[in-house]
Amino acid sequence: IVRLNHFIFTPTGREHTLRIDQVDFFRDDFQGGMVPVEVGLYDQIGVVTPDGVVCGGIIFGDQQEAPYALAAWGDDPNTEGIEGFRAGESFEFRYWDYDEGDEFAVEATRVAGEEGWRSGSFTVFELVIGPILEVNVEALNFGMQRVDTDKSLPVVLNSTGTVPLMDMTFDIIGEGFTVEEAGPIDIAVGENFQLEVHFVPTQQGVIEAELVMGNGYVEAVIQLSGYGVEMGHYEYVITQSQHQLHIVQADL
Repeated sequence: IVRLNHFIFTPTGREHTLRIDQVDFFRDDFQGGMVPVEVGLYDQIGVVTPDGVVCGGIIFGDQQEAPYALAAWGDDPNTEGIEGFRAGESFEFRYWDYDEGDEFAVEATRVAGEEGWRSGSFTVFELVIGPILEVNVEALNFGMQRVDTDKSLPVVLNSTGTVPLMDMTFDIIGEGFTVEEAGPIDIAVGENFQLEVHFVPTQQGVIEAELVMGNGYVEAVIQLSGYGVEMGHYEYVITQSQHQLHIVQADL
């Protein structure tokens, strides 16, 4: 049995080699590089089966950089218990932050190699531990809008990382646009939040701004644009269809 201070597993003699080319940890105090197991005072990564059985791991120090290699041990068919992977099972990972005493799920991207466990085989992964923000649009065009009237459009934020999006704030850089929620708000992993953006032009012409959302770890910028229409004596309804008329002469 190997004890990495936090992760405990059993080498069984049947292994699938994993290479980790990149580890992206959202906290600033990540230390990379492998050190002897007995040190035990650094962050760790464990590889686990879909049922949560720890089957290998590495411990980090400050001596080396990626890539890192570890063995994902297979199950011993001569014992009653399940100590490791069975053929074809997918790989999952856990990250242990030693300083804070926190364990995190890991977003693992397979870069090359076998998808499932196989004795004597090889797989390359890149790992992300932290919040991930995905938004449904890169820009919002509000079109034409009468001056001093309101039009709203939604922006949907999705929390797709392994850590909740905490203390998200929303700021408008520019004039003519507002948001219903300035924050801070939290979005749990796997959940989404719909933010309403409002366009209230105060003058005739093109109006542009930026919506900046983030929390210090993640950030997204949405381009905002619209056209303010100043009406005179004759009022009309602005629709999505239009035909432009150019008046070259008017005799009064």
